Amino acid sequence: MAIQLALFDIAGTALRDGSNVVEAVAAAMAENGYPRDPEACRQLMGLPKPLMIAELLGEDSDPNLVRRIHDDFVTRMVRFYHVEPGVCEVEGASTVFERLRGAGVKVALDTSLSRPVADAMIYRTGWADRIDASVACDEVSRGRPHTNMIFEAMRRTGVEMPGHVAKVGDTPSDIQAGLSAGCGLVVGVTYGMHSREELRGTGVELADSISEACDMVLAAVTA
Repeated sequence: MAIQLALFDIAGTALRDGSNVVEAVAAAMAENGYPRDPEACRQLMGLPKPLMIAELLGEDSDPNLVRRIHDDFVTRMVRFYHVEPGVCEVEGASTVFERLRGAGVKVALDTSLSRPVADAMIYRTGWADRIDASVACDEVSRGRPHTNMIFEAMRRTGVEMPGHVAKVGDTPSDIQAGLSAGCGLVVGVTYGMHSREELRGTGVELADSISEACDMVLAAVTA
């Protein structure tokens, strides 16, 4: 099926992140009395952050504690995206959005972060006029690796069949969601939170830049 919608993860895929989200989760955990473990956080990237925090807490997890740590994390991230001078898109992201829309492909963003953080990222990058929709994980009943955000993005952009969707992301949970939804194309990017070696076993197309991912989507537009 020809691709009609390209759905990109934000942090790590379209927005240059480094380890900012990981560090914010680790800092929020430490502020609430739990050891900083950035590597454990990195391994869970792509999951909705309340679920990620619950996983990190393990047997200590309870809804009130998860909510307190997540609120701390959200405060840190909104502040970061509003004031940190180094915040920027992945090189070429805006051009990719323009190329895709110029070819008649709708562009949407999804994120395992909540709407306040998503809005801060979109505002900071000036993407509001360059995309057709965005979906945050707190706007659906289940985030990644479930398919809810993909189907919500389809609903918001008027795309009816998942085979018309290209899902692009930098984590195993992005890829799993795309495969489970039956997306016509699933692309893992190797410059984000997970390396080529970590994504190789997922069995999907891998791209070393967002421009390369765009080329893969455009090649599938008329397939």
